[in-house]
Amino acid sequence: MTGTTSNPGGESLNPGGIPETVDFETYQKSLTQEKNAKERAKNAEEELKKLKDEKKSFEETKLKEQGEWQKIALQREQELKEAVESRTALEKNLIDSRKLSAVLDHLGGKIKRSEYYSFIDVDKIAFNPETRQVDESMVKSVAQEFVKNHPELIEFKTGKLPQDAPGGGTTSDADQLKNCKTQLELDNYFAKRDIK
Repeated sequence: MTGTTSNPGGESLNPGGIPETVDFETYQKSLTQEKNAKERAKNAEEELKKLKDEKKSFEETKLKEQGEWQKIALQREQELKEAVESRTALEKNLIDSRKLSAVLDHLGGKIKRSEYYSFIDVDKIAFNPETRQVDESMVKSVAQEFVKNHPELIEFKTGKLPQDAPGGGTTSDADQLKNCKTQLELDNYFAKRDIK
């Protein structure tokens, strides 16, 4: 036996002291352990892959939910913006109608058609949001400017003259009552005036 030494256990050792042969049981045990280790490693890799896939899926779901949340947040923001714009527009319409009403009170007549209201420049009139009042001097100025520039659009108020009154305006109501001598004349006088 060249290069081998004898071992009292029956196994022959090579010069490094490592046995050349192994018992079958030891070999089977070693193969089983190696097979189990490989299987555990494979199972661990599969479990790791499964955990990575679950983590990725969870992150994707989370991102999708966040995306939905962001989408819902953007929708709410848009709705709020539209509501604020609508409220601002309604408030402006209310203020403009107050300004317009104030100008109409100072015209000295009424505008012939509602379409002509657009010719009144209500933007020149200041409005105090605290007191909710319009600036009367600006109202008068805008009314005068409108009358000057568009007199044909206004139906001016005309007062009744005394001769337009019943009885030709020659006598006053008190004189007419004094002139009534009978109950019939008094009844006729009151019937003309619709006084009861």
